[in-house]
Amino acid sequence: MRRAATETEKLPIGLHAGDSPTLVSTASISVRSLDHAGIYDALVYVGERAAHRLVAKLDLLPNHGPTGELHGEQRPDDSARRKLYDQA
Repeated sequence: MRRAATETEKLPIGLHAGDSPTLVSTASISVRSLDHAGIYDALVYVGERAAHRLVAKLDLLPNHGPTGELHGEQRPDDSARRKLYDQA
C-alpha cells in the first residue's frame, strides 16, 4: 500500500484574549519535492509567517491602541507588540 504524500503544510494560530474576539492567522507553503531539511525549513517559515500575521492583528483588540485598528506605520516585529504577544 502506498502512502499519500503531503504537498502543502498549513498552520493556523488563534489567540483568545479574555472578553475580546479571537484573533486568527494562518500561513501555508508547498512542501512538494522537498527533502527532510527543506520540509523543516518550510515548517519554520510557516510558523514565523503565521506568528507575524497574528502579531500584526494585536491592534484590533479593543483595549489596545486608540482606535482599535491596524496602524500601517507599525511593523509586526515592533517590540511593544512583541511583548504583548509574548505575555498572551
